[in-house]
Formats: sequence, structure tokens, C-alpha cells
Amino acid sequence: MASDAPAARKALLNEREARLALLVVGLLNALLHPVRDAVAASGLAGAVMGTFGISAIVWIALALVARLLAAEPDRGMRRTEFAIHLAVLALILVPLRHVAWIGLTLMALNVVAHAARDSAAARGGWLLLAVGVPMFWGKLALSLFSGVVLTLDAMLVSAVLGLPRLGNTLALADGRTHLWIESSCSSMLNLSLVVLCWTMFCTLRGIGLRRGLPWCGLCAGLIIALNVGRISLIAAFPAHHDTLHGGLGASVASWLFVAVMLCVFEFGMCRHDREVSPPTVRRMARHAA
Repeated sequence: MASDAPAARKALLNEREARLALLVVGLLNALLHPVRDAVAASGLAGAVMGTFGISAIVWIALALVARLLAAEPDRGMRRTEFAIHLAVLALILVPLRHVAWIGLTLMALNVVAHAARDSAAARGGWLLLAVGVPMFWGKLALSLFSGVVLTLDAMLVSAVLGLPRLGNTLALADGRTHLWIESSCSSMLNLSLVVLCWTMFCTLRGIGLRRGLPWCGLCAGLIIALNVGRISLIAAFPAHHDTLHGGLGASVASWLFVAVMLCVFEFGMCRHDREVSPPTVRRMARHAA
């Protein structure tokens, strides 16, 4: 019995399993509210079509986070990590809509701080940090600076259509109808997804975030243009507001944004690989000779 005690203690304090358990519990709590709201608003079929109101990029990134954390070798848990895990557990169990994301961010920071550089766990930690941007921190920033951000969106739409503007409200061409740009239509929410997609591609390819920054800037510009174009269509054709803004229009726009992000970063990463591979091949040839 005495010989089994160290093994049992080691199993109970396994760092990899603790991280995965916290990730699962935290995500269940964090995603419960948006999934439930999406099903209540659109029904199960509509919620599935709209990926439960959460971008497909977020779902892909979360699956990659779980895979990266699971790929880390087993090791014992340090006392400081045990204390941090208890704090994370306390946060993710708070029955409030967004508090779980604070706990998951703390967990990601702990992973990045203690994992070896360029290890699977470190890459998973960085990716989990990036997931928190569109799911919580970007929304928090938008709520704090919504006046400025929404006014900038309205200014761009006003410049495209030549419509008069007051704050984030546009006066449409008929002179009677007004379009109010809400937070859910802001470009900032889509830009937070660009940050996530940038981190995801650079992390998986083992490329520094700085090397992928030009493609992040290009993608951000395209996403802003697409979002302004969508709002401009709604403003130009107010009779089709329900179609363009909700239901089918929202789903098409969401998938279009996802497709643009994935295509831009995949093209950028492939181009980076082509630029890096010839010198690498030459060095391998010299070593072989």
C-alpha cells in the first residue's frame, strides 16, 4: 500500500490532466450561455447553421487548444501551479456569463509562463489567450469604447453612400428612415477574430507573430471593407433589412468573413514557407555533401 501512494499522488497532481479538466469545465461554463441563447432564438437547426452564434474560427481554435494541451508530456504539478489552478477553478465555476473567460485567461497565462518555449503546451496557451479576445476581451473593449468605435463604422458607411450621419446613426435616402449601427455590427468584433486567426496560423506553423503581422494587417483591412460593405447594403436597401441583417444574411456574412480570413492567412503562410524553404534546402544539401 505504501508503494502505491507516490503513484496515486502523482496521478492526482498530473499537470496535463489538470489543464485539460480545467479547460473542459471552463468552456462548458463559458459557452453554455451563447449556445442556449442561440438555440432559443433560432431553434436547433438555425443555431447549428449559425454555429451557435460563435464563429467557426473559435470552434476550430478551441479544438486545436485541446489537442495541443493533450500533446504535452505528463509531469508533476508545482505548488504555485496548484494554487493558480485552484484560483482558475474558482473563477470558472462562478455562475456568471463572462467570468469563466477571466479564469481561462488566467489559465492560459499560467501555461505560457511555465511551459517550455515552442512546446505544444506553450502554443496551446497562446492560442487560448487569443480565443479570449473575440469571446470576452474584445467585447469588453467594445463596451468601454463603443461610442468611438461605432462612430468610426458610421463614418465609413457615410463616406461610401454619402448619407448624413449623427454619431453612429445614419439618415437614409428617403429622409424618414434612420439606421442605427449597433455593437453586434461593429467591425471590432470581426477584427478580434482576425487576431485569433493570425495567432492560430502563426502558432501552428511555428512562425513568430511578428512575421505574420503584414498578413494580419491585410486581413484586417479586407474585413473592415466587407463589414462596411454589408452595412452599406443594408442602408441602401432598407426594404430588405430583415434578409440582409438577420437570418440568411447574417449567416452568409459570417461564413464569408471566415473564408476571407482563412484564405488570406493560408496564402500568407504558404508564401512564407516558399520564401524560407529554399535556403533550408541549400543548407541541407551542403551538410549532406
